[in-house]
Amino acid sequence: MKSILQTSLFFIFLITSSMTNAQSIEKHEWKERVLLIMEKESESSNTEKQIDLLLDNANGLKERQLVTYVISEKQAQKLDRANGKLVKTTNSDHLFYRYNKGNADFKVILIGLDGTVKNKYLEPVSTKKLFTIIDGMPMRKAEIKKGN
Repeated sequence: MKSILQTSLFFIFLITSSMTNAQSIEKHEWKERVLLIMEKESESSNTEKQIDLLLDNANGLKERQLVTYVISEKQAQKLDRANGKLVKTTNSDHLFYRYNKGNADFKVILIGLDGTVKNKYLEPVSTKKLFTIIDGMPMRKAEIKKGN
C-alpha cells in the first residue's frame, strides 16, 4: 500500500512539475515567437556572438514579436531587448533538456507563434536569415499585410 501511495505521489509530482515548467514557453503561444539559445557552458562565445547579432537589430526583433531566452543546464535567462541585458528567469532550466535532445554545445531554436519548432541552428545565425524565415511564415505575412 505504501509503495502505491509513493508511486502515485511521484506521478502527481511529475505531472504538476511538467505542467508548471511547460508554461514558460507555452505562455508565449499566439502572442510571441521564441528564440532559444541553448548553451552547455554559461556565457559561451557563440552565445555572446548570437546576442550581439540579435541586438544589432533589436527593432526587427520587436517588429516580429521575437522573445529570446538563453538556456543552459544551470539557468535560464531572458534577453531584454531594450537594454541588451540578460535577466534570470525561474523554473526554466528544464527547457535545456526538452529542446537540446542532441546535447549540442550550442544550438539556436526558432519557435513560431503556434508553439512549434520552425528551425534549428548549430552556430550563431544572422538576423537576416531569421527574419527571412519568419517573414515567410503565413502568420507573419498576414501581420505584414495588416501593417503590423
